[in-house]
Amino acid sequence: MKNKRSHYPGGGRRRCHRRRRISDLPPPDLSKSIVIPFIAHQKTRHRPASAGPTPLSDKLDEVQFDGLFDLSANPSGIVYQDGLGELAGVDQDNVVTVHLKANKRWSDSYQITAKDDQYTVSRSRDHFFSPADLQFTIRRILTLGSLSPDYILLIQAMESPGFEGPDDKGNIRFRFRQNRIWKDADIKESLSFKIIPEGSAMNALNYTIGTAAYMPLPRKTGCRTTAARRTAERRFRASSWPRSSITARIRRN
Repeated sequence: MKNKRSHYPGGGRRRCHRRRRISDLPPPDLSKSIVIPFIAHQKTRHRPASAGPTPLSDKLDEVQFDGLFDLSANPSGIVYQDGLGELAGVDQDNVVTVHLKANKRWSDSYQITAKDDQYTVSRSRDHFFSPADLQFTIRRILTLGSLSPDYILLIQAMESPGFEGPDDKGNIRFRFRQNRIWKDADIKESLSFKIIPEGSAMNALNYTIGTAAYMPLPRKTGCRTTAARRTAERRFRASSWPRSSITARIRRN
């Protein structure tokens, strides 16, 4: 057994190869970060009202975009809470009144810059949510048709999806179908589709402007940890060790 030696293709000793492995580098400091791992070839897409390519995509939409009502999980169960609207009431003709929150800002009202592992947030031009954004979103969902899960909810709830208003109090009204009794939870579910600003592309690969608590950040520049790892990677690639195979072999002398 003592005559056996472990080699990699090309004659490199395993112990020497270990000193050049990228995995041996110290990991970056993530103490102040929320890290969500995903498979590299299954990247997330932020496309409200469209079926996401991965389950994670739909979850991230929940924290980046608001509907009139948003799904929320708490110790008492899964409920719908107020998002960009507040349920004001339902009359005997199934006319649903919703009060809009016109003071909600879109995320492009803020400008974020990143440098040296630090993010700086500054105010930009105010961009407030308006009924035109809601109307645009409904029109986009109707354009997507059955490709959108939200389309099914809207068609089941209203014969002609849309709303009237707003009035001088900021209330809008939806005419729900009269073939059933609509409970508050069912109404909120039907109006939980994620809203995007007017003027957005109808079928973009990614939407980045939302009104929820989180927003996408720019890529960091001048990051010391990232720069160190990239330098190590370049040195590894420039080394003479072969990288076509990672399978070790036992060779007798």
